[in-house]
Amino acid sequence: MQSDTYPKNPEEAKKMVKAFECKMCGECCYGEGGIFISDQEISEIAKFLDISRADFIRIYCEKRLGQTGIKTGKDGFCIFFDSEKQCLIHPAKPQRCRKWPFFSAIVKSKDNWDLAKDACPGINPECSFEEFVRQASKQSHQQKHIDTSVKNPGHCTGYTNTQNNT
Repeated sequence: MQSDTYPKNPEEAKKMVKAFECKMCGECCYGEGGIFISDQEISEIAKFLDISRADFIRIYCEKRLGQTGIKTGKDGFCIFFDSEKQCLIHPAKPQRCRKWPFFSAIVKSKDNWDLAKDACPGINPECSFEEFVRQASKQSHQQKHIDTSVKNPGHCTGYTNTQNNT
């Protein structure tokens, strides 16, 4: 007996492919600005780094457009990105980072999705836009029901720490 969770034909199978699996390449960590963080995220990252909120803000943050954001290093990557170790704050990374690539601008626009798909090797090129949107909706729903604080560092999008380097 065939289960309802398995595709009934090859076209359905193509629609059900995993939309995103992080390749830990750092492409999404490159570029100026955009990683604005909330007061709660400041507290969580500071706690993860075992430093005060004030020190975290002074060392790692800057004000942009009236908001607190994570600095970019001289190489153009997020200050917490290391080419060998990847994200140095992965267990406490900001919500914006956890959401990639399921941003509303990408989910709402096939053109934006095509651009993101070309830039990010983790977005499955075999996945249809419709399936990407479906999985984005599921991901958003799951994140609302999961404690993503540093008390639960294993929750993240598409990441499996097999190297124990975080």
